[in-house]
Amino acid sequence: MITRNDLAWWLGLAGDPSGAVDAFRTLLPDLVRVLGPDHPRTLTTRNNLAWWQGAAGDPNGALAALHGVYLDRLRVLGPDHPHTMITRGSLAYWTAMAGDPDAAITACEALLADRLRVLGSDHPHTRANRCALPKPYPTTRRTTRPPSGTEDHDSRLP
Repeated sequence: MITRNDLAWWLGLAGDPSGAVDAFRTLLPDLVRVLGPDHPRTLTTRNNLAWWQGAAGDPNGALAALHGVYLDRLRVLGPDHPHTMITRGSLAYWTAMAGDPDAAITACEALLADRLRVLGSDHPHTRANRCALPKPYPTTRRTTRPPSGTEDHDSRLP
């Protein structure tokens, strides 16, 4: 099943997001049957399915699916688990892509603060968070200032 997950992901990376969605949708019932609905690998597959659903042109569907994954990861893994934080990052990204970049920026800033607190500044996920902040929102015309202490997120990372 790991290989099927990898194949589905690579389909998306190769330019076939709809094929990735189909492959993840085919894999998911098998994971639920064999591992259960709350197994971390099952939750990862749900997260991946939602990501490629957005990439296939359905950002609102991705958001709805990711919200469910987030609630389940929060319940099963807790708020500070790296996989829960990955889903928060995906939620922020697809929030921007669905047309609410200010909410996405706020979510990304909160996620960065939590990653710094839990993982530290040298962890790859914290560094990726720093790099991801501007990329999904290149045309954002933010009219409000970020919360105090978050506007200088780059200075907190080496």
